[in-house]
Amino acid sequence: MIEAAVAAAALGAALLLARGRARGPARLARTFRAVAARRPLAVAIVFVATLVGQLLLLPFFGLPEANVSDEFGYLLASETFASGRLTNPPHPFWPHFETFHVLQQPTYMAMHPPGPALVLAAARVLWSEPAVGVWLASAAACAAATWMLQAFVPASWALTGGLLAAFRIGVFSYWSTTFWGGAVSAAAGALLLGAVARFPRGAGRGNGLALGTGTAFLLLTRPFEGLLAAVPLWGATLGRWARQGRADRVHLLGRVGLPAAAVLATAAAFLLRYDAAVTGDPLKLPYQLQRSTYAMGRHFIWQPPRPEPAYRHAELRAFYAGWELEGFQGTRRVEDLLRLWAGKARVFWLFFAGPALTVPFLFGLLHLRSRKRSIPGAALAVSAAGSLVIAWSFFPHYAGPVFGAILLVVVDGLRRLSALRLGNVRFRGLATLSIALPLLVTASCRLAARPLGLHVGAWPPAWYSTVRYAGYTRGALDEDLRRRGGRHLVFVRYAPSHNPHLEWVVNGADLAGTPVLWARSMGPAADRDLVRHEAGRTVWLLLPDVDPYRLAPYEPR
Repeated sequence: MIEAAVAAAALGAALLLARGRARGPARLARTFRAVAARRPLAVAIVFVATLVGQLLLLPFFGLPEANVSDEFGYLLASETFASGRLTNPPHPFWPHFETFHVLQQPTYMAMHPPGPALVLAAARVLWSEPAVGVWLASAAACAAATWMLQAFVPASWALTGGLLAAFRIGVFSYWSTTFWGGAVSAAAGALLLGAVARFPRGAGRGNGLALGTGTAFLLLTRPFEGLLAAVPLWGATLGRWARQGRADRVHLLGRVGLPAAAVLATAAAFLLRYDAAVTGDPLKLPYQLQRSTYAMGRHFIWQPPRPEPAYRHAELRAFYAGWELEGFQGTRRVEDLLRLWAGKARVFWLFFAGPALTVPFLFGLLHLRSRKRSIPGAALAVSAAGSLVIAWSFFPHYAGPVFGAILLVVVDGLRRLSALRLGNVRFRGLATLSIALPLLVTASCRLAARPLGLHVGAWPPAWYSTVRYAGYTRGALDEDLRRRGGRHLVFVRYAPSHNPHLEWVVNGADLAGTPVLWARSMGPAADRDLVRHEAGRTVWLLLPDVDPYRLAPYEPR
């Protein structure tokens, strides 16, 4: 790995340079500290820097383009919300449109929590482009992390950590280049941790709004992982509140508790209304209904698999009763669990630390023993324990709710490294060099990948990965059909060996009005009924599993 090689070389060079007297540019350091001391300005700088970085790299990365089923689900939900609806009516011939992670009955809607889709919907309404929501959420996550760090470390280190997050997570990671929504939960978790760290000395309505907003968006983005992160944070907050005098407790309830409760009550009411609209039951999440309808694998390692449902399509069966169930059954033995946990640790390391930040991360973990770090340490410990009992592989956005705590560990480690001495020489500038150099080299290689036609691997997702399937051209074909004008109905007929991860049957919220409607071919008779219902559309048959794919006019007979 390039990053590992450069990190080792940079560390060796730093150790050699440490024999002399290395002095950083003092004037630049003083200016940096002066800017960082203006805390609101520092937060704004990180936010703007993240957006500027995204725009500068747009020619290299292009606009985010949906590539996996989760992304299509979030876009479906965002289009629904932007249209002023909570869900969509099912199509009369809905079996043709069954796809992964989407409900067709009792309503047509994605299974995912609504938080990330709400952000994308706001971008659709305000700027007509959901990608803007991705960029703003990433910038907000880095800015919120900077604000959170200001409650734990000196201002200059908070700004350093915020800029580091902006570079790695806000610009280069798949959180800012896909529609998977990791940045929304990261912003929420950092906001909550920062508010907890300031309580009760920072008591005020703003603190209460931060507590409520952070918790609400954790509820609306990643309910399980958000709960794991929020419980120790709220436990610490309530413990501090209980240790106050009676008058102070009453004051805190009015100044902090009421704003937080108002935001949480609003979020809870929305979620209950949303669940009722999608599933017909305010206490049943769309996620629960979709999984109970299609999936056999369960969430926790101690649960038995569900009975196999009646699948109408071989691709759905291959995914849920094949690939997914095999992964779930692979957690039944101790050695399988150990292998799964090792894989989760590797993915976590590649994304949040990697070779360049491994040493700072390890140094920062030592700092979690201090009393001042007990609260973020507890959130990390509970979240890690929760990850171990989940039967599935780990994706970095699962850890979004504790992103702020992870960044704090890295910044603490950088502070410890910078305080080290070798003789009379401090490592402050040398440590920065040994970390910045591999990051810059790796980023340069990432920028060169697209012009050179190289694919940056989808798995495991390092901080610079694209997390995309190579050779997946559905988006290009969809755009081509739209440019032709008119209305189109594309029947997709897969080969028996089709990879279920490369799904072509995905649609937006308006099935009746969309220019290009994608459907599964279910045989001539069933296809003919759908053709009659969609009269006026040009009908095509797509064979996606030949190279190149084959698209031809289709008349079901």
